[in-house]
Amino acid sequence: MSPNPAKVRVFRYSRLLSILLITVLLLGSQPVQPTQAATTYTVDILTDENDGVCSPGGCSLRDAINDADPGDTIEFDVTGTITLTLGYILIDKDLTISGPGAGSLTISGSDNAHVFMIDHNVAISGLTITHAPSNYGGGIYNWGGTLTLSGVTITGNEEEAGGGIYNLGSGTITIENSTISGNTADVGSGGGIYNGNGTLTLNNCIVSGNDAAVDGGGIHNSGGLVTVENGSTIGGDGTGNTAINGLGGGIYNAEGTITVDGSTVSYNDAINGCGIYNWQEGTLIVQNGSFISENGNCIHGGGIFTSGTTTVDGSTVNGNSAGYGGGYGGGIFNQDSGTAGTLDIQNGSTIGGTGEGNDANHGGGIYNLTGIVTVDNSIVSANTAVNEGGGIYNDDTLYVQNGSTIGGTGAGNTAGTDGGGIYNHDVGANTTVTNSAVNSNSATNDGGGIYNESGVNVQGGSMVNDNTADAGGGYLQCVWHDHSGRQHGRRQPGLH
Repeated sequence: MSPNPAKVRVFRYSRLLSILLITVLLLGSQPVQPTQAATTYTVDILTDENDGVCSPGGCSLRDAINDADPGDTIEFDVTGTITLTLGYILIDKDLTISGPGAGSLTISGSDNAHVFMIDHNVAISGLTITHAPSNYGGGIYNWGGTLTLSGVTITGNEEEAGGGIYNLGSGTITIENSTISGNTADVGSGGGIYNGNGTLTLNNCIVSGNDAAVDGGGIHNSGGLVTVENGSTIGGDGTGNTAINGLGGGIYNAEGTITVDGSTVSYNDAINGCGIYNWQEGTLIVQNGSFISENGNCIHGGGIFTSGTTTVDGSTVNGNSAGYGGGYGGGIFNQDSGTAGTLDIQNGSTIGGTGEGNDANHGGGIYNLTGIVTVDNSIVSANTAVNEGGGIYNDDTLYVQNGSTIGGTGAGNTAGTDGGGIYNHDVGANTTVTNSAVNSNSATNDGGGIYNESGVNVQGGSMVNDNTADAGGGYLQCVWHDHSGRQHGRRQPGLH
């Protein structure tokens, strides 16, 4: 008699379940290996040793790092200075290094090499890094690692590029409550920090007194993402950063993104872009009550030079100067590089301000050489030009709109020649003023409010009033050229 197929299948399934149950029971009977707990190593000598022994009374920083496993912590039972005599320390594992405080413990490269080279996830706090020369990244060279610095001072380091810190490639650095000061890039760029395609965040930090031979006295960003936030200061009164022969005294940005959020860039110096230099395809965002203030005496862009895309949102650009070698754009200089050249001033921003105006030979507040400038619900006031365009010098496209004010009672812009409020220059320049005011500005010659050599459209309930010009044309001066090139003009003192 043939076996019942259903009974055969039940038997086979029962046998399979029995085998699985026995396997589970056998596995369960094996002892469970405990997870290894993280170890804390205590550095208790200042001597730089590499003898492979980290025992009480003889544990150096180098030995502690070498002995530690990934995830371990290194602490200190010493204060003073650890001078590295055996070269830089490579950190090639995930570690936490917790110092007693930047004022209590210093790690010196002894003017010989980096202090740390990093390529893993590392957190360092409570110490000072100094006297570390190398080709790149004096104090710290981060090669693709994820680094957090907290309560750290990086000072007195000197490199070809990235005097204090060099962050490369996919590297990510977060710096909190720390100071990067007095570092030098003696040949290249990035006196304080060089960020090459990486991600850099500064939270409540100071970057001051750093120098670069070329670009980015404080910070040089090339293709990366940089955020300066939460009350950070790039520069400072008497402690500004300098790009000695180059661009971007405080910050230089090339084809990357810079966000200045609730922070200050001040008292920096360079040839162009004393505060910030935003180049070509770069993006610059200044927002949330930030200040770009009191930056030096540049040729172009005392506060900001931009040929990329720049937005000033709810922030202030004031007290900056461009008077050297021609002097264009005391507050901001905007130029179309062929890929960008867009400047937006918006959401209650102020360019200038009573007692804090920007100044330049041309375009005290803003100089728009080529590109598009939009002033939206914002103020351009109390700026001064030795020559034309006290408030704005426009040579391309300018929009003033949505309740903006150029000037204002007691805060008018001033031009030493023409265009106290706005100087609209030459053929092809176009200015449109919509639902806004141009008032209380002054010029020594013509066009106290607006001096126009091309196309101006005042519309939508806008007011051009209470402007003065010593030679006449307090409100609007219109100038055009005939076919022979002769200049003609018409004053319109009655426009209001």
